[in-house]
Amino acid sequence: MRRGPALSAIATLSTLTLTGTVLVAPAQASEGVSLSPETTITTGGRPRDLDVDAARQQLSVPVQQGSVLPGHDADAPVGHIARIDLADPQTQQRYQVTQPRPSDVVSRADGSRLYVLNASHGSITVLDVRSGAVEREIEGVVTSSNGIVLDADSGDLYVFDNFGLQRVVPRTGEVMERTEVSRHERPFLRDAVYDAQHRLVWLANANEGVVTAYSTVTHQWVRTVRVPVAEYRFEDTVLGANPRSLAIDPQLGNLYIGTSGSKVAVVQTATGKHLGAPISVVGESTSLTVNPRTHEVVAGHGRANTVSVISPQTWTVASSLDLHAAGITGPAGLFSSDVTDVETGADGTEVYVSHERTGRVSILDRSGDIPEVTPLSVAPGQDEAPDPQEPDSEAWDGPASSDPLQRPEGAVEVSAPSLSWAVNDYMRSWTPEPLGPVTREG
Repeated sequence: MRRGPALSAIATLSTLTLTGTVLVAPAQASEGVSLSPETTITTGGRPRDLDVDAARQQLSVPVQQGSVLPGHDADAPVGHIARIDLADPQTQQRYQVTQPRPSDVVSRADGSRLYVLNASHGSITVLDVRSGAVEREIEGVVTSSNGIVLDADSGDLYVFDNFGLQRVVPRTGEVMERTEVSRHERPFLRDAVYDAQHRLVWLANANEGVVTAYSTVTHQWVRTVRVPVAEYRFEDTVLGANPRSLAIDPQLGNLYIGTSGSKVAVVQTATGKHLGAPISVVGESTSLTVNPRTHEVVAGHGRANTVSVISPQTWTVASSLDLHAAGITGPAGLFSSDVTDVETGADGTEVYVSHERTGRVSILDRSGDIPEVTPLSVAPGQDEAPDPQEPDSEAWDGPASSDPLQRPEGAVEVSAPSLSWAVNDYMRSWTPEPLGPVTREG
């Protein structure tokens, strides 16, 4: 699923302020960026997450097979990883896992192992990529988790549920206690992504309407980092949507936040500040990824059954593909949502889409020029203190105050009074040893 100087970077997130607040005008758009269907692969079951092994040109897909879908292979393993050969997409291997409902998958940095999260069971299956054999089953992971993130620097895994993160050390099988990352009464962590530059895991807390961070160095929630999303205001307009999905571009230092509305926000990872204006898209962004070659942001819109490409040159949608019109999915709608996850290849020419509802994976061709990147400046108003507000109260309408009290009879008026004091003879007789000198014997 998510792959991905530490302490000083954490301090920078909460203290660094940029002086420039003028938005950069976009350059002229490049020509001809488009998406088109290339092929669709039947995996059977319910494929969800996607993991791209660029070195081996393999695509790993966890397939849940609690029941056999119409037209699919009834003899398929119950719970497996479909390993698709991108050079010949219709060729796939099936790596059986120990649990019937694998939910997410991420490969080790060197690609030699697959870590498969079994969310409903609370375990991680470790698979050898070459043989497909199960090397280890790590138990004790939180159940009903929402995803898994790899720290590519340490090799540790982070499993997240609604409330927090749980660190897992796959080389030893050690499972740590969960670290809560919110003070909200009912937090809901929808997505997470690893930031190698700052050694952080960014977390989308949907119910709180913010994005927060966890340090993989200190293994603590960074309480000073709180990126507003739902309440973020740009040019007097409140974004008004909760964070739904995350993606990161380590070269540009940008964090992209897909929302429950029709906007994608851009945040600078070094400061936690919003960049530019929120980008309008076709609908809720249920999945985001970054094209590593073109720096384009690819968004999957589940309910709209559409995939969009955001250009880093204009910071607008350069191309979108309606998968229903292309004959891949059903029509748009809540009960026909069939865009689950999106990923891109290392060469930037392909986009991979999983369809959980219909048990398939699509490969889309991305064609067109490689856009030039237009830098974004920090959006104005984020460092300004709010204007003082006049109290919302009516003027006093009570009885008038009484006249000042009369001076008591015999009172004397004085000016420039002073007070003096002295130590009397009795106080001078006090000693620091009230019981006399103290000696120690023996």
